[in-house]
Amino acid sequence: MTRSIKINGDDSSILSVSLTDILNCLEDGEKIEWGMLWLEAVGELDGERSIVDLEQEINKSEKATMMTWKELIELSSQIIQGINLLIIGDRLRVKIKKYLTDKEMYSGCDYTIELIDSSYWIIHSKNETFLENVFKELKGVEYINPL
Repeated sequence: MTRSIKINGDDSSILSVSLTDILNCLEDGEKIEWGMLWLEAVGELDGERSIVDLEQEINKSEKATMMTWKELIELSSQIIQGINLLIIGDRLRVKIKKYLTDKEMYSGCDYTIELIDSSYWIIHSKNETFLENVFKELKGVEYINPL
């Protein structure tokens, strides 16, 4: 069963929980197929590509931009400020795609990790251990009703 949580972080005016913090709560990330559906962020990428180039590639793509666990971890460490992003993950590569509805995506994928307007995270997951780790490790976490 998919469960949904919201992460507000601590009481500071800037969101205190990063993508890296969330990914660190996953124990088996390398066994999951990952795709990014949306990215809007400030950051410094290693190499020749800029964050703006990566945003355009991801946001204009008609399907999910596939990423390995290592690439996802590297990207998370290079994001200075996340604004909006949407990442999906599943054991089956065929499920990493753009969905017609959010509800279909939330119930279809093992993981959806979404940052909303630099303000809070919404996570949908079937992995109870991951959700327990998020509650244990991060501040401002609450269960919410899915769409």
